[in-house]
Amino acid sequence: MGDDNNNHGFTSDDNGVWPDSSTTPTNSTGDPSKDFAGMTWKQIEAAILGGGSMAPGQEQADQAYSNVNWQSLQAAAGVFQTTQLNLAMVSQAIKDQALALAGGDGPWKGTAAKNFKSMMDNMAAKFDGLVHQITDGGNGGRNVPNQLVNSAAYLQWAQNTLRYIDSYYAQQVIERGKVLNDGRAYISQFPDAVEMMTNDMRKVGNQLSGKYHSFSTASNTSSTPPPSTGGGDVPPPQVPPPPAVPPPPAVPPPPRCRRRPPRRRPPRRHPPCRRPPCPRPAGARCRPRTSRRRPVAPVAAPAAPATRRR
Repeated sequence: MGDDNNNHGFTSDDNGVWPDSSTTPTNSTGDPSKDFAGMTWKQIEAAILGGGSMAPGQEQADQAYSNVNWQSLQAAAGVFQTTQLNLAMVSQAIKDQALALAGGDGPWKGTAAKNFKSMMDNMAAKFDGLVHQITDGGNGGRNVPNQLVNSAAYLQWAQNTLRYIDSYYAQQVIERGKVLNDGRAYISQFPDAVEMMTNDMRKVGNQLSGKYHSFSTASNTSSTPPPSTGGGDVPPPQVPPPPAVPPPPAVPPPPRCRRRPPRRRPPRRHPPCRRPPCPRPAGARCRPRTSRRRPVAPVAAPAAPATRRR
């Protein structure tokens, strides 16, 4: 890498040329067409692509993307769009609440109510002024979210165009047999090709800077003065605090109810068994009974009376 790439806010190493965040290049002329004056083609690529003459590899591609990417402008546009919507919602809420409380049909009347509503209207006007500053009235050309989206589109176009120019001249050099060990074209061996590629890239950069220099914002329409803290306003009289209320007297607890202990009943005693003693002698075995009822002996039929003969 040559030393001619370590100026104008850029630094170089073995992997390419990168923007130097410690120094910011400035255009003292104010002419957008002079933003890329005096830069090499590697510096122009570093300013628009995030890195110039980069060595192949994902690490170099990630570093360039972290330096410059058009998606960040689109994300910023979304943030501004959400901000202006929230500011408009807060302003409308303040107006509606103040009108409902101290408006013509509100329950609060009098001088204090009028002063309160005026203060709330001034606060809502502050929010409306910020909304106008972001949106330029909604359809104006200075709408910040719209300008950021357009800037993202211009940056994406410039990046794609630079990549096309780089690949076109690199193919011409490779066909002539000038290739580095890592596959990059050795274009510095052809000064005429270097000059033509630099001029083509500078034209793209000048078109991009012309779009960026046209970015502008609307003014804040809120011109209401802040509320005055002085004047002849008489403060309200100080109201003494209410007297201290003595604590209530201590109430003794109710007496305990003395309950009689439960009466204990004596244990129930069963009468002795009055079964008659067994008539069998001791040690004799009783024949087991097969039935509780004794069998009934059959009763013989009565005999017929004998006939008497005469």
